[in-house]
Amino acid sequence: MTESSYAFTVPSQLLRLLLDEDQQTIRELEALGTLLGPVETARRRRHQECLARVQQYHEHRAFLDTFQRLTFKPSRLKKNKDLAMVATNLHVQVRTDIPPSPFLSPVSRVCSAPPF
Repeated sequence: MTESSYAFTVPSQLLRLLLDEDQQTIRELEALGTLLGPVETARRRRHQECLARVQQYHEHRAFLDTFQRLTFKPSRLKKNKDLAMVATNLHVQVRTDIPPSPFLSPVSRVCSAPPF
């Protein structure tokens, strides 16, 4: 039995993708330069929203990096809202099915199961 290796890597990769997307939007908004009237107001508002999200993404990635060696969250952290995306005590089991025919090769399946 082993722990899932994706508990923290997938959320971290998602944050990286969202961060890259917002940084690209910021670059595009800055490339527009100064506009006129309400369009400039909308551009500034969108720019500020993206900057705020980028800051939040950096904070969340730094937080996730503190759990770099863990592959699940312990039961004592199950009410932590910042770790809501991580399974509590999730175990992954590998099961090998042996086929009835000697001419077929065994098949391995990964199954997640709660701890006992």
